[in-house]
Amino acid sequence: MTSNTNTMASNSLNFSDKLFCVATGKCPRCAKGHHFEGNNPLQPTKFMNVQKRCSSCDLNFEPEIGFYWGATYVSYMMTVAFSLTLFVASVIFFGFFNTLNVKFVIVNAISLVILAPVFVRLSRTMWLWWFYVDKA
Repeated sequence: MTSNTNTMASNSLNFSDKLFCVATGKCPRCAKGHHFEGNNPLQPTKFMNVQKRCSSCDLNFEPEIGFYWGATYVSYMMTVAFSLTLFVASVIFFGFFNTLNVKFVIVNAISLVILAPVFVRLSRTMWLWWFYVDKA
């Protein structure tokens, strides 16, 4: 059984602490348990493996089948925002007509391949935090 202090832990966090918990993949109820099995998002075999339950407060991390499908839209928005930011930075630093297109496409593709696991994990954690409702 969960204690009342674990149940109310995330409700008492300020905004910056909640952002830190989302970025580090912590449980939305207790802010202690880990959302993913491995801590390294760049580990190719386990970067998407969500734990079934929180090890600290026993919150179910998969409330229904297909719960994380919506997180793909969040991940998509993050990759678009990243690409637009990289494009604007490229225009500012390199100019638009100085072979920007080739440099931008290469740098953007490499960056997105490297950062894809980070975006996927972050979007899944954000999705869980957005739709978490404490029923205690």
